[in-house]
Amino acid sequence: MTPNLSAIAVGRLVPIKNFDVVLDAWTEIPIPLKIVGYGPSYNDLADHSERLGLLNRVEFLGERTDVADLMAQSDLLVAASEKEGFSYAVLEALRSELVVVSTNTGIAAELIPSKYLIDEANSNLLSGAVLETITSWDLAKKEFEEVWHRACQFTKSRMVSLTEGVYLHSLGLPPRKSN
Repeated sequence: MTPNLSAIAVGRLVPIKNFDVVLDAWTEIPIPLKIVGYGPSYNDLADHSERLGLLNRVEFLGERTDVADLMAQSDLLVAASEKEGFSYAVLEALRSELVVVSTNTGIAAELIPSKYLIDEANSNLLSGAVLETITSWDLAKKEFEEVWHRACQFTKSRMVSLTEGVYLHSLGLPPRKSN
């Protein structure tokens, strides 16, 4: 039996984000999923969800400005992108203390424990990883505690400070003193 959990997937609804793979995986996953985002694949994905019989578990919310609130109401983020540079959705999910199951791309590959990463956007791999995660929920939360702490260190002010340090160093100037 799985705990009373809910999942969220956030992003632009375009082929490279593989929301179709998420939907295919969800045929095996018994928890509700909210899909947040909009893009050219929106109608195709909504139709695909209906064909798969997922209307009772998958909800398309469209483009939203309250993503942080929606994440706060969720337990798990699912991301299946083929390619990802720096996924703000993954970072925000970690900063909101969500467990994340993702493809092995971008920041996910740097922060998330390997057992929660899948090597390719494949519905069988994704459903297996999500099912393992939700059936071992207490362990997953424990394994993410350090990740959540590390994710909180990725702030805009820290990024600006580090970038400024690189420029100052390249110009041969001393770093600024912190307050």
